[in-house]
Amino acid sequence: MPHLSADEHPYTKPNFAPNNPHSMWDDGRYNTRIPPEPQRRADQYYYSPPPQQEEDNYIDTATKMLLDQGILGLAVLAMGWLVFKLFNKLDAQREEGEKVLTGIVDRNYDMLNKLEGRLAELSARLQNVEREVERIRS
Repeated sequence: MPHLSADEHPYTKPNFAPNNPHSMWDDGRYNTRIPPEPQRRADQYYYSPPPQQEEDNYIDTATKMLLDQGILGLAVLAMGWLVFKLFNKLDAQREEGEKVLTGIVDRNYDMLNKLEGRLAELSARLQNVEREVERIRS
């Protein structure tokens, strides 16, 4: 390492070496300000992650909450089950009713087609009769 004079040494130049403890000179005077506290990044802190909760579905959670309420919770749970069963029964009846109505509409459609064909046949016969009447008149 070459020999350096005091003017060229890094520790004698305040702005040259930022890590130098003697570089806190400010305009020829010693800086008496309190240095700021070191800033830490978020990943430098030690923390424990929150406990992992097992994934319960909503029905299990609601059932647990209701059963924790005692007799009233059990009653609400039973009423909910009965309403569920009732809605299933109503859905089955609705589907059965839709099948019956669809059958009625199909039969009526077939009857209308037959009636339409019969009316077309009668209309053709009536036209034939009209032509015969006109022929006889002339």
